[in-house]
Amino acid sequence: MKKMLKITDFAFVLPSIIAVAVIIGPFTSIAASVTIEIPVEAYDTANAAAVFPDEPDPSPDDQLLEIYGHLTLLSYLAFDLNQLPQGFDIVGATVSVFDIEPEHEDEVEIAFLDVPADWDRATLTYDIAVAQYGAVVVTDSNDEPIAALDPAKILWLGKALMDNQTIPGTSTATRTEMLSVSPFEEADLVAALKDERTNGDGLVTMAIHGTTRNNNQILGIGFSDSEKGPTLSLTLAASGGSGTTTTYDFDDRTLQGWTQVWGSTTAGGPANLGLISEDDPPVGNSVPPLPLSPPSFVGPVPFEADDGTNTRDQAHETMLIRSPEFRIYPNGQISFGLIGGSHPNLDIEEITDANALPWNSSTSGAIGVALRRVSDGRYLSFYARSESGSQFWETITLGEEELSGLVSGDEMYTLDFIDYHNGGWGWGAIDSVVIIEGTMSGQVPSAIGIDFDFN
Repeated sequence: MKKMLKITDFAFVLPSIIAVAVIIGPFTSIAASVTIEIPVEAYDTANAAAVFPDEPDPSPDDQLLEIYGHLTLLSYLAFDLNQLPQGFDIVGATVSVFDIEPEHEDEVEIAFLDVPADWDRATLTYDIAVAQYGAVVVTDSNDEPIAALDPAKILWLGKALMDNQTIPGTSTATRTEMLSVSPFEEADLVAALKDERTNGDGLVTMAIHGTTRNNNQILGIGFSDSEKGPTLSLTLAASGGSGTTTTYDFDDRTLQGWTQVWGSTTAGGPANLGLISEDDPPVGNSVPPLPLSPPSFVGPVPFEADDGTNTRDQAHETMLIRSPEFRIYPNGQISFGLIGGSHPNLDIEEITDANALPWNSSTSGAIGVALRRVSDGRYLSFYARSESGSQFWETITLGEEELSGLVSGDEMYTLDFIDYHNGGWGWGAIDSVVIIEGTMSGQVPSAIGIDFDFN
């Protein structure tokens, strides 16, 4: 039996307020008014045209939308709202993008279009965009034919002027929020998103439309680990009748009551699963990913050694961090975001509880989240990312289908985040944990987790 090594106890933290969303901390019992903010990054993009129509189309495989000269750009983005936790309504929405090289004044628009989000970036052309996806040809002030969007298909329109003055050659990446263009308001975007989520398939199409000069990369989609592409930031409010909702976002830079159960003393590897913040001083050459809910998440600490050595993937003793205890009914819901490696080699018939975990990591070990019953310490189920290795967050949601037969409102439970894997993509991280207790009657519909990848 493995000895228990408790490293640190963390105290209760008060709720914090960021941006427009009230983030509810642990043990809060305000079900009807709880709101959370979840960023939803575009998971695919396709460049339809850089038109004047006589110009050749840029490669649809380009992940950076790089256009030469003074041209009009039309590109499509895909967002999937199915990753959002159920039991919440969309009450606020903003769209933001990165301007990679903002040395020039570039006007950019993003439109939410009433078109299917089933386009294929490998085959999308301007002709197809005209025929199926709301693109039209108009003339500019010089009577030149340029790409535009069909006003009848636009459900919301936002605009930004990229005019940040910087010194060429320096880092210029700046996130810019798209402001609603009259007659549209934020409420129009919220209404359109809610309708698509409720009555559609949850797939959202937006189109980037703007002007660029002098090889200026207007918008990026394939950023480094520390930058996100075009993003919807959605404020979600808990629906009535869903029971107590508890959110652990780690955004006050504390572990919010989670406790270290297992740490590691193996030289050269991570020491524990702890707090990583986007504004931490850089260490070595590798930059940790951005949090799912900024500014912090929980992952391997240290992520990289001071001398630049890869620490996170190296061998270590099994690491485990545990949530505070909670109650949940079969019609409740649990959701959390995972990033990094995916190695779901945890057999709960063999590894029945924390004491049965291997002492050391291995190349066949597991990274993921176990649902644990407090009364006997039994692991009831285990969940990992769907894909092995990724710098993109995947939200995993456990609804009534998964929880029925596993849980009872009479018991208490914890979530154990476990890492006993090493090697390639031998690390994992967790963020934005939402626990909706449910009720003895009523239903909370389930959702599916989506892994966003630009391959």
